Amino acid sequence: MKKMRASLGLLAVIFCLCMAMTTKVEAAQLEGHLSTSAGSAAGEVRVLDVPANSFNIYAMTVKRDMVGIQVNHTYSDLISYNQVGLFDISGKNLLDTFVIKRGETRVAFKNLKKNKIYTYSVRTVQPNFETYTWDPVSSWATRKTFTTATYTGKKIGKAKGFSIKVPKISGIKYYYVYISKKSTSGYKKVKTVKPGKKVNITNYRGKKFKTWQNYYVRVIPVMKNRSCKCFSTTNKTYDFRYSISVSYK
Repeated sequence: MKKMRASLGLLAVIFCLCMAMTTKVEAAQLEGHLSTSAGSAAGEVRVLDVPANSFNIYAMTVKRDMVGIQVNHTYSDLISYNQVGLFDISGKNLLDTFVIKRGETRVAFKNLKKNKIYTYSVRTVQPNFETYTWDPVSSWATRKTFTTATYTGKKIGKAKGFSIKVPKISGIKYYYVYISKKSTSGYKKVKTVKPGKKVNITNYRGKKFKTWQNYYVRVIPVMKNRSCKCFSTTNKTYDFRYSISVSYK
């Protein structure tokens, strides 16, 4: 009987040690998956930021007064939501926000001003049932930038070329003008235009424009102090590109 009691006691000690080790491992794993943002309250648990490659612009109106943003980021729990924020060029002044409903992925910001630079981002929020507000549980993700620049373009005579006028926007260094015979690929840079200026384009790849041929034009603004990876899916400088079609038929 004494041996049995001793064995049971030993088993109990081993079980307690295993539980303690498991708790430490789980705590370490949890700590590895969670992050605490600088400036947050002591002991406040904050989830990881929303990945920058999980949200982007999917549409913009021709008038440049509304933009649609899509977020492809989901949560395994039932209390976390994506909050999309619209900021000014500095990224410090929050202009508007939307919390995406469960099961949805898109939001739209209206009443945008023409020829402005905006930034946008996404963060994780959870409902506060005491104050009936949304509490952030992550930092804003890396902000992305877009412009509501409007351009004017017209043909010059019959197959002699066309002109493009770009707006003067604070923060824009210059504009790239690209041309292609295809609407979605094959674009080649033909001009660099200063803000507020007009440029005449009279040839494509050193040759005159042909009749009965569609030419597609894209204008991409390049911001000051920021790199521009044109036509890249990871482009953070300009996520929506203006496109027009010039046809000589």
